[in-house]
Amino acid sequence: MRICVASQLGKWKSYAEIEEQIRARKASKKLFGVSEISGSQISRRMNSLPSTFAQGLFLMAAMKLHDARI
Repeated sequence: MRICVASQLGKWKSYAEIEEQIRARKASKKLFGVSEISGSQISRRMNSLPSTFAQGLFLMAAMKLHDARI
């Protein structure tokens, strides 16, 4: 999920770009718990995430933003 969030925040548009960005930063490798990663591994990881997990995170974030405005 961290890779998914980072790719959205960084506006990385492809698995190759995500791979390149992760490889370019040692801290990213540690954060994501990988020593090496490829575009195909990223694809498999993202595809294995249940969509309900991401949906739940989004709804929680939206609720917190809404509550902060009140």
